[in-house]
Amino acid sequence: MSIVATPDAAYSPPRVAIALGVGAGNVMASASVWRVRDGRRTLLRTQPELGSDVATVYDYECPRQVPVTYEWSGTYTDPVAYPTVWNETWSNTSAWTAVGTWNVSAGKVRNTGTGFQTLTRATGVAKKHRVTVGSIAGFADGARVEFLNAGVVKIALYLDPFVGTLIILVNGVSIPNAISPASPMLIDMLGNTVTITGTGGTASSAQDVSIDSVRLTSVADFANEVVIGSIFVQDYPAAPTAISGTSNEITLDVDETWLVHPALVNLSVPLGYEDVEVLGIGDIGSIRNAADVAMHKVMGNPRPVSVASGDRGDDELTMTLSSVTRAEELALVELFRDQTPILILTPPSWKLDFADDYYQVGDVVRTRLIQVEGFTYKDIAFPLVAVESPAVNVSDSNWTYNVLVVVEATYDSIPLDFATYSDVETRTEIA
Repeated sequence: MSIVATPDAAYSPPRVAIALGVGAGNVMASASVWRVRDGRRTLLRTQPELGSDVATVYDYECPRQVPVTYEWSGTYTDPVAYPTVWNETWSNTSAWTAVGTWNVSAGKVRNTGTGFQTLTRATGVAKKHRVTVGSIAGFADGARVEFLNAGVVKIALYLDPFVGTLIILVNGVSIPNAISPASPMLIDMLGNTVTITGTGGTASSAQDVSIDSVRLTSVADFANEVVIGSIFVQDYPAAPTAISGTSNEITLDVDETWLVHPALVNLSVPLGYEDVEVLGIGDIGSIRNAADVAMHKVMGNPRPVSVASGDRGDDELTMTLSSVTRAEELALVELFRDQTPILILTPPSWKLDFADDYYQVGDVVRTRLIQVEGFTYKDIAFPLVAVESPAVNVSDSNWTYNVLVVVEATYDSIPLDFATYSDVETRTEIA
């Protein structure tokens, strides 16, 4: 069982890949992954896909330039569903303890002698099994397929000697049914219920049954022979095994501020630092923490009564970005379009003293300043209010042209990352 974290600062946006493993051939049944920073756990927005022995999840919201680890817990199962105990398809009866005469032909066994006859085969230690009886045909007085525990019959299947319908006994009690004995009959003993399923319906009995052997019996008082098809005995899968673990410590060393869209991560936008030729932070502005207090004046009293309806509001501010190109401006338009709160992540090395958090973006104002040598300089200002993490899932589906021009520095760099135009459309990059 393993969990390995690998930072990928070059990806757009930067992320951490968390690879999980439950051992070759096992099946991951459940899993939850958390990021741990300074002892505080945060559940990742993306959780593993289950059903295989490995899974990788990506954390696009990892803080920058600080050490973190990842923890996980879950369960896995043995991949062999219903392991086979034995499967009798009747090539011979050598595996059975025999009394009397039984013959095999065409994958079935039939009683052809006279007097009391049995065939008995163990299933191992007494426990619950899943058994399939291929068919029962013909009838003779006392001819039955029996399932025993310590010599006591727990389940018996046989045909009514007068009308040929299937009779089921569980701990001696007859269970009404409409199941055809000519087709396979599945006997489930899991839990505290015995369920028999076949062509024509299902029958069940609230009985706690375990077995240690299968027996075929017959008293050939009549000339009719009893023919029994294959008998397939299986175990139930083991209960899922619990797992947990902690990854290696990693640091996502990114020297850019990122405006991360928590759902459509490909729309995320990087910001430069002290570089007038790329989109960067021009101003953060004053931080406001609004009061939520009602003032009630009282007659004859110069002092009003104040009533607070809750805590003071979280950070509110106006951020101004300075853009150079039209592509940068369009990338911000796309980022803000669906009005999902964005996550702002700043590197400590910038010394901005900014609280990395989720912010709701208010009205966006774009002001054209000047055009110099083909560059259109603009200030893009927008108010921010700190909010709770939005309840959205991560999707890589919004791969647009505006995102492409942000990811690729020049047109000439596109063929270096994508082999064909179709690969560009699906964002299938050259490995």
